[in-house]
Amino acid sequence: MNLWKEFLNRSKRDLEVSEICFKKKDYELASYLLQQALEKSIKSYMLKNNAIGNPKQLHHLTLGGIFHIIIEKLREGRRKHQNNIGLMGLFDCMIKLCKKYQEVFKPQEINDTKKKLPFWKVSLQLSLSNEDKKYLQETFIVNFQQDIEKCNDIFKKISEDFTNLPKGFTNRIEESKIMEALNESREDYGDKISQIPSLKILEPLLLFMDTKLVNIIIKTFAHEDIGRYPTEVDGKISTELYAKNPTLIKNMIEDVRTVCSDLEKRMEE
Repeated sequence: MNLWKEFLNRSKRDLEVSEICFKKKDYELASYLLQQALEKSIKSYMLKNNAIGNPKQLHHLTLGGIFHIIIEKLREGRRKHQNNIGLMGLFDCMIKLCKKYQEVFKPQEINDTKKKLPFWKVSLQLSLSNEDKKYLQETFIVNFQQDIEKCNDIFKKISEDFTNLPKGFTNRIEESKIMEALNESREDYGDKISQIPSLKILEPLLLFMDTKLVNIIIKTFAHEDIGRYPTEVDGKISTELYAKNPTLIKNMIEDVRTVCSDLEKRMEE
């Protein structure tokens, strides 16, 4: 059996068990498992698209880690096509974009559970201390939408530097539809353009520019720790705080189900 299919099946199982736990009011375990379902679904997608060879490369699913892997793949592709100015320009463009995204999500590279608590509180709409607010203001949460818009704006600025790209490509690149742009450029590069293995990394890259997916990753990633281990939060135990917001947990389950379903459809195409 293909490894990506096994990860997909386990993702479905985790989500089903998460829903069962929610009905039994075991909100901690439900939250942990919905995060695991999302993590395994994304790993499945990355494996299917040959973005990673080993799922352990993604560890506990951080966006910074994902973009690091994609950047390495893009650099590898660039080295293979050093004689093609257009393709080198494309790889340079995407590497710069990935580095910008990596900057935005650098605060997610956290091993200290205490530093994850503010993110966890945000996901459950719990009261934030002044220290929490200060910490979040120093990261990407407060200006998240603004940062995403800045990342997308980089397309336009970078595309102006590459006059050797196929005709019409610079306009399409502003819309983030890279694969469609490549397919429309067959007159310039020939039918083989969409079959170049090095360019397959662009499809999963575009996936992680989806604001909805990014938001659900941010909402769920802290539950990998706090949903699994009872944690002291402002003099209370996380277990009782989970119980205060069952509706939000239910919404997260629904969001994860939607994302996982979309990823499965993409893998079936």
